[in-house]
Amino acid sequence: MDRPWYIPLIAVMGAIDMFILVVPTDGFMLTAVMARPRRWIAAALIVGLGSSVGAGFFAEAIHLYGETVVELILGPGPRSETWISVMGWVSEYGVWAVGLVAFGPFPIHPGIAMGALSGMSSVSVFMSVLVGRVIKNIIMCYIASHTPHLVGSLFGVRKEVKEVQQVSQD
Repeated sequence: MDRPWYIPLIAVMGAIDMFILVVPTDGFMLTAVMARPRRWIAAALIVGLGSSVGAGFFAEAIHLYGETVVELILGPGPRSETWISVMGWVSEYGVWAVGLVAFGPFPIHPGIAMGALSGMSSVSVFMSVLVGRVIKNIIMCYIASHTPHLVGSLFGVRKEVKEVQQVSQD
């Protein structure tokens, strides 16, 4: 976890996560920061950039192939009433809504899909995810580097950190 290639690898995994939905990038990032606390800002920026690149490619794939990509990755969600109402919210608030989803503790994939399906450009998706993820990562990495005992209290992160620590011990 303290190798120089580890944080860029997490960034690549963050980009890939936009297509496979199973990579605990927050857990990997936080354990890397706890192993090398002085690199917390680099980790926050690099992993945020990786997730944003993946989000931009995911949005571009949706622009090229439409709902087929969304259904392949997320399932048949676009036909539900909730999906349609949230899509209206993203259409109304645009990049702000996608950025807020990127900042939040929940999966970002539906927000990206709704943004792309509502006509938001891939660059706009990239930028809004970059801002949201970098702010989120800076907060989490600061906590992990300065007060690691509080990492477990971050919403949704405790499970990811334990999974990563368990895998690294095996």
